[in-house]
Amino acid sequence: MAGMIRAALRSTRTLNNAKLPIRYQSPPKYKNQKSFQFPTAGLLALSAIPIFTLYLGFWQVRRLDWKLNLIAELDDKLGQDPLPLPKHIDTSVLPEFEYRKVTAGGTLLNHAIAVGPRTLDGEIGVHVIQPLLRHDGQTVLVNRGFIHNDNLDSFLSSLGNTSTDVDIVGMLRVSQKRNMFTPDNIPADNVWLWVDVPAIATHLSSLTNTPIENVLIDEIYDGLPGSRLAQGVPVGRPSKIELRNQHAVYAFTWFSLSLFTTGLLYRLAKRTQGLRLMRNK
Repeated sequence: MAGMIRAALRSTRTLNNAKLPIRYQSPPKYKNQKSFQFPTAGLLALSAIPIFTLYLGFWQVRRLDWKLNLIAELDDKLGQDPLPLPKHIDTSVLPEFEYRKVTAGGTLLNHAIAVGPRTLDGEIGVHVIQPLLRHDGQTVLVNRGFIHNDNLDSFLSSLGNTSTDVDIVGMLRVSQKRNMFTPDNIPADNVWLWVDVPAIATHLSSLTNTPIENVLIDEIYDGLPGSRLAQGVPVGRPSKIELRNQHAVYAFTWFSLSLFTTGLLYRLAKRTQGLRLMRNK
């Protein structure tokens, strides 16, 4: 009798289960079937994305603060009247006075080097750097500015054995920081791709037989460059500097990505938790 009752119950469960849609039927149990495991390692790996983007957002905020302070510092320096370049220059403190306007009078020596390539208004050329023998006997470097490639040879040949007396108004500069994509200079071949003030001073000192200080002045020119470019005369840099400041946009982008990926991660974790609960029933 008991056996007949158990058989009837099994038959009833099978019949009821068959009437249910396939998605609601109890899944068959197989031997050695493993229960669903919550992918903790995968979610932890995905959680690194919103954390990393959040870090990048805060990093851009710090960069924004640095850029704003730099712009304010440059505006303060460029807003001041030019100072006469002192006779004795402490090169160790020059980075503190970079972009400070100065005046220097003397004679441009008849040697120069070209640093390039550089661009101005879509034209390709170089920057010309010449030694300036000051009235007090000290020699410094002057970046005369941009000149078109087509006019470079004629300009260098025009230097000849003549010397030019000038009064320079410019900005104090220091050596550029070479990035990993810029090849090194080759002074032996007179190839200069970036401004290395000590190396350029040493090179021009050997050509002029004159000691040259590791001091560089970028000559300022606020006029229209067209006439000078046509005449083959170097065009100095403008007296104002416009720095790109996109850090606020970058910070907003990274914070938005962090918020978006956090929402995706929350939905994924909630869905995975729900699947685990359904499988364990």
